[in-house]
Amino acid sequence: MTEPAELYRESALYAMLFRERSADVDFYRGVAREHPGPILELGCGDGRVALALVDDGHDVTGVDRSTEMLAALEARRGDRSIAIHEGDMRTVRLGRRFGLVIAPFNAFAHLVTHEDRVAFFETVAAHLAPGGTLVFDVTIPDPELLTGGVSFVPRVEHPRTGAICRLEEHTAYDAADEVLTIETRLVERETGETQVLSLRLRQWYPSQTERMLEGHGFRVVGRSAAIGDSLAYLCQLR
Repeated sequence: MTEPAELYRESALYAMLFRERSADVDFYRGVAREHPGPILELGCGDGRVALALVDDGHDVTGVDRSTEMLAALEARRGDRSIAIHEGDMRTVRLGRRFGLVIAPFNAFAHLVTHEDRVAFFETVAAHLAPGGTLVFDVTIPDPELLTGGVSFVPRVEHPRTGAICRLEEHTAYDAADEVLTIETRLVERETGETQVLSLRLRQWYPSQTERMLEGHGFRVVGRSAAIGDSLAYLCQLR
């Protein structure tokens, strides 16, 4: 078994796992229609959301710290005009202001410590134009996942190597830190060789999230459950 690596190291696998996910793309397209840009996406990944916004005619800048995911974005962008920066959403400084800052699909949940979140909100404040809006979504905690366990798909083709694998998802919850660890394991059927990819996601309940935002100088101006498995927050600096 390999040592665990971040899921984002395997951009093709990430794309395969989430290729059916579209409700959040539709949600952010609607947000962008209602809030003037330009738009900064923190944690843009392979461009699943960002490129849809570019297709709608928006001025979009994407930031991500994963070289592999940004390479996938570059491969997908074609002749679209989008500014891409490799950087950490806790520390990046672009020297530009944006009317809309977004952090889709649990990007915020990757900030598992208080210090991480302080740094994130400092980044947002450094880039948000006066009167601008921050929008992010976090998955609603799933009691089934929090109890831990294993689910699997018996046969998948590894999108990078072509090997036939069993796909397993192992979850474990640290109640003290409120962090869910998700391990995705690809077990090759012929050799038994196992690749392990992990994510650590801070779990957020709605009342916690609103108090946390207030503590960091933001007021919630709207919430939306349109994505389905996630709750989105629309916020502005007080």
